[in-house]
Amino acid sequence: PTEGYAARLMRLIDRWDPRGILVSDAKAIAAVKLLADPPPRTSQAELATARWVYDKTVHPVLDQPIPSAFRTSSFIPMTSLAAIGLAASPGSAKAAFFWHLVYQTHSATVRYCNYDDTSRPLDLNRMLGAYAASTGAACAIGVGALRLAALFPAVRLASQAAPHIALGCAGALSTVLNNEPLLKHGAPLVDERGE
Repeated sequence: PTEGYAARLMRLIDRWDPRGILVSDAKAIAAVKLLADPPPRTSQAELATARWVYDKTVHPVLDQPIPSAFRTSSFIPMTSLAAIGLAASPGSAKAAFFWHLVYQTHSATVRYCNYDDTSRPLDLNRMLGAYAASTGAACAIGVGALRLAALFPAVRLASQAAPHIALGCAGALSTVLNNEPLLKHGAPLVDERGE
């Protein structure tokens, strides 16, 4: 059975739950086994817990645990860490470069570890190109804004938003570059019968 957009969106938002980082690989493997072949007296609560663990920790195609630092649930803590790092080091080009590099590297690794598009193989060259372009854009915007603020003190206040603008631009660029085949050729659609 296929699920609608709202259900898929809620499942994605639920995958961002940071508690998923704390689930061990052993518990993830146990959830895979339980869901694949539940014993006769398994309760609905046990199945719901196993489904929660599975959704946050297991690759949906490979049925293998995703390393905890690169699960989708690591997105909010990592984004918060990068935002705090950028805010805590205003005016430092080295810190801006470092935090943008860390964030973009984590983002690309999460995308790689969670890739589950079975309609097309993973194109590592496309992914590396998107990583390089998004990292370059984030660093250029972040460091460029610092340089601009140093040259023109009147824009200093506005330059404080630059790290967040840089992350947003880099994320958009990465998404477009990684999904260019879908933008060019469209997404394959099937009905309830799989046709």
